[in-house]
Amino acid sequence: MKYIVITFIGCVFLFTSCVKDEGNYDYLAPEVPTVAINNVYQVFVGDRLVIEPEVKFSDASLLSYEWTISDPGQMKEYSYEGPKLDIFFGLQAKVYTARLTVTDNQTGMKYFYPFSISGQTAFSEGVVLLTSKNGRAELSFVKPDGTVQENLYEQMHDEPLPMGPIQIVPLQHMSMVGKPYLGYWIICSDKKNPGVEINVNTMGRIKSFKENFFTIPEGDVSAQQFITRDDATMAGIINNKFYVGSFATYYMSPVYGFFGNPIPGDYHLASCLAVAPDKTFVWSYDTVKKSLVCFIPPGGIFFEASSMPGPPPAFDPANVGLDLITLLSFNGGFYLFGRDASGTIQELKFSTGGQMVISNYKRPFISPDLIKEDTKWVLLPGLEVFYFSSGNKIYRYNPLNQSIETLATLDGNVTLLKAGKEAGQLVVGTEGHLYWLNISAGQEGVIQRSINGFTGQPVDIYERKDEV
Repeated sequence: MKYIVITFIGCVFLFTSCVKDEGNYDYLAPEVPTVAINNVYQVFVGDRLVIEPEVKFSDASLLSYEWTISDPGQMKEYSYEGPKLDIFFGLQAKVYTARLTVTDNQTGMKYFYPFSISGQTAFSEGVVLLTSKNGRAELSFVKPDGTVQENLYEQMHDEPLPMGPIQIVPLQHMSMVGKPYLGYWIICSDKKNPGVEINVNTMGRIKSFKENFFTIPEGDVSAQQFITRDDATMAGIINNKFYVGSFATYYMSPVYGFFGNPIPGDYHLASCLAVAPDKTFVWSYDTVKKSLVCFIPPGGIFFEASSMPGPPPAFDPANVGLDLITLLSFNGGFYLFGRDASGTIQELKFSTGGQMVISNYKRPFISPDLIKEDTKWVLLPGLEVFYFSSGNKIYRYNPLNQSIETLATLDGNVTLLKAGKEAGQLVVGTEGHLYWLNISAGQEGVIQRSINGFTGQPVDIYERKDEV
């Protein structure tokens, strides 16, 4: 019983103590330094990077500063001390995450101020232009102010690019911090020398196309068409077979992106690739069987197309029976144009589920006289509308109502037609000229800007503007 009494008295004492505590405490929050620092700092490689933020604090002598710059590609972190960052910027031209750490030495509190550093070169922003001059590839660069640095590769290396330019393939790792570039591939039809990889920041040569194989092929190599993947590798058609660049290693490895053997299977591809809306499957056309085929690049799997079960299909994907003109994809499926045995141009529309094909329709194209051997085609991803060239004209074709209208008439035959980097924009090339056309509603065919001052026929361009 005495234990109960003692416990009761103790509880009363504690309760009384709590009641008498009026909670009169004086608490002063520590002063937080105010630091004026930008989100992004741009610096050219080889220049000095100077960052001196304005700091507001009652006694700045109590503060210390540490700057860190992270380079995940090289798995390094660079540290500097002092209220001002003043360094020679000798890193590569790409985007780096950085941080200023301010320490209040009186309280031990640390305050963090993140920012980014965008390493720049003379080629960090502008247009990479591939042209054909008497059949030989030439590479030029167009600065933001329109100045053209013509035929850069040959001037830098004292050797020409190969014959028969086809395309520029940019390799950019979209899932890495800063989305680093690994290079540009200049693809050509020259079977002895199908192309070269160049440095995006210096335009210097990295390696030849044949050097991008684990085992360098002997004899002729026909490089036909390629797509770039988000992991900075490319996949494409070589000698009518489908190849995928290696990706199962660190992206800075010297063999990253190398080609091994083609994806096995009984097929002979046209020089045409179309990526499915979900990016899982890549579709092409077998020129021998005259059928649709598809691939899963990561798994290295080949499929022959088959019809989806259901009503009788509009056409048999395993026996299309056409000589292919073009194969294009959009957000909702695919279009195929080809000539049948009678010479009639047929228009086919289909969608897919895996390797299964839902054939929507097959019909003669409404204006076959406009389709030339050198006609260029564009099907914008978000719009089920075609743009195609015929001589010096650009036409707009709406397959939903089969209407065709002239979008633009230019000086000279069109040698380049592709979607612009901005929405609602087409890029068109003729001999010595580039045009950016506004194709948004109410502005169809209006020239937004143009570039002259170069020679040759535009074949392909890549618009570079690094994003942070």
